[in-house]
Amino acid sequence: LKEDEILLIHAEDLREFYHCFLVSEQRCRRNGLQMKVKPEEVQHLKCFEAWMAAEDHLVPCLATMAMGDTNAVAFGQCAHLSVILRTNVFELEDFLTLKQRPNRKSIKCGLMIDDFVVLEVHKGQEAPCKEDAETEGRKRMLKVREAYVEAGLPRHEGKAVEQEEKGEFWGYEVDGKRGLARPSLKRLIPLCFILCRVVALGKISVGLLEVIAGALVAAFQCRRRLMSAFQEVYRAQRGRNRAEVVRMSMKLKEELLVCLGLLALAVVDMRLRPSAKLVCSDASTECEAAVQAEVGEARTTEFQRHGLQKGFGIG
Repeated sequence: LKEDEILLIHAEDLREFYHCFLVSEQRCRRNGLQMKVKPEEVQHLKCFEAWMAAEDHLVPCLATMAMGDTNAVAFGQCAHLSVILRTNVFELEDFLTLKQRPNRKSIKCGLMIDDFVVLEVHKGQEAPCKEDAETEGRKRMLKVREAYVEAGLPRHEGKAVEQEEKGEFWGYEVDGKRGLARPSLKRLIPLCFILCRVVALGKISVGLLEVIAGALVAAFQCRRRLMSAFQEVYRAQRGRNRAEVVRMSMKLKEELLVCLGLLALAVVDMRLRPSAKLVCSDASTECEAAVQAEVGEARTTEFQRHGLQKGFGIG
């Protein structure tokens, strides 16, 4: 973001996403629950039919897509993407993915199962009033909403965001005016509290240590170099059962406290100015060397788009 730009957020969240899918009778039978019920116990349900009253017992089956079912996530993601692309207001290159570089347009979007987000770079210091003007991002999102209605997908209106400077999605809090994105404080604050308590206690189960390690990894996703602090948190788990309780070493306590302090730095600053200098370095067991050249901020910005990133294969 440049000094005269802010980031506007438009977000949609679908309710009961997996329950919107129609499935075949074969898949419905496969989604049988491991239980039996008597007809009189379920006759108040809408799915109850007259012929069921003559049966000794019934086995309930899920007549829709089951979360965790085979390829359910991939199927749901592709189906949602198809609904959005059929609006003809977005192209595949507009999406943020692990397999391609972000576009150079002012509008980018992202899809995570049932959460759809549009990020729009807007010239100005304030978000325009919705009643007075609609930005391009909002116009596109309205088209997507119409597609949801046509496809019979219920929106979670309470979580919808449109033409706002602040928003929360994918576990992140984004402030488009300040240009900051960070893990949700609703998760970080309880995590900090737990870290302080377990360090003070001096004992922890291996299972809880696994959960804490996973929570820290999730928080440090936006600043992955912070994960270099991890060592003792995994060493303490090695070769132990999840139910085992271990006495925390001083190194493990110090590491968790260091991670607690680093949580405040797990922030993406979208207003950082790129350096005009390009620095290249190399080293061996005998010597090291470095050179630098003035390339300008615009070239540095473009170089960053093509830097190595996780999940991107080099052909």
